[in-house]
Amino acid sequence: MPTTDDSRQERLAELEAAILARAAERDEPPASAEELTELSARAHQHLLNGTFEQRRTELRVRLHGDGVRGHLVPSDQAGSLLKKTQLLVRWIGARLRSTEDINPIGNGKDIGIVDATRLFLTPQFGAGSLVFDLVASEPRPDEQPPLDGLPAPASVLDRSLEQLLGIIASSETDSGEDLGELSAYVSRMGPRVASQLKALAEEVTDNQIDLDLRWTGTDGRRRRADLRRRGALAIKDAVERNRVKTDEMTLAGLLETASTGKDQVRIDTATDSYKMAVDPELGVTLGRWLHQEVVARVEQTITWHNSGKETKRYKLLAISAPEELH
Repeated sequence: MPTTDDSRQERLAELEAAILARAAERDEPPASAEELTELSARAHQHLLNGTFEQRRTELRVRLHGDGVRGHLVPSDQAGSLLKKTQLLVRWIGARLRSTEDINPIGNGKDIGIVDATRLFLTPQFGAGSLVFDLVASEPRPDEQPPLDGLPAPASVLDRSLEQLLGIIASSETDSGEDLGELSAYVSRMGPRVASQLKALAEEVTDNQIDLDLRWTGTDGRRRRADLRRRGALAIKDAVERNRVKTDEMTLAGLLETASTGKDQVRIDTATDSYKMAVDPELGVTLGRWLHQEVVARVEQTITWHNSGKETKRYKLLAISAPEELH
């Protein structure tokens, strides 16, 4: 005769099977029997705790390669890799928040980008000796599924990790189109993200430690990406390609200072003030335009630095009166 415990175990088994079946429909199905076993164990644990709908964002980091010997890795190198990964996630989140107005709210207050993207080391559940589990803090109210059944908006942490794995995946491809996408991605993300990408890539190439990342979002989506030497070199190349960018722009404003080439010229527009170099041949003609409204054709050079900062330099190429444009 079946006992209460037997019925409970049958119900747990049914719920586990349902969760695993749902997981198989996500972006990234289990890649191995080991991962499937881990999913089952985690599902069972959540069911027992009554927390199977309260997911945390998770990033699993596995270190391997020639720099990992005898299942050992120097603690300073492992720590540096984890720190650079965290900083990269933070700066991607900051960039996303500034360009896409991603601003998760919890308990009615804005969450700072450091707290919104912070990951914590947690005891590993069936992990190997060189696997690190990084998780978000307890899920915030804005990260839980709404009562109406609609999916909750992705948190800035999940968006950041998804972007990070996307860039790493594109760095490991042989496709010229994907490598072009990599350079374009670096350009869109700006100098701070580029600086951290380069720093992480240098950890991989300098220490010969490969990085396997697996992300699980609060909505159950999963994705993985591997960063090896080839991908790290591609990332460094993409950053270098974007390090110096030159283009032309047109400014309309007041010529406040003139120069024959030794000093900088200054043009004040309605929104900003621009100081720029000028060749002597053009500089000697500027006197007639001093304190006059002008239209200037200007070369802009943007340089990214390893610190994550960018500098802009300008050079005056041509100048005319506004009416001469018509």
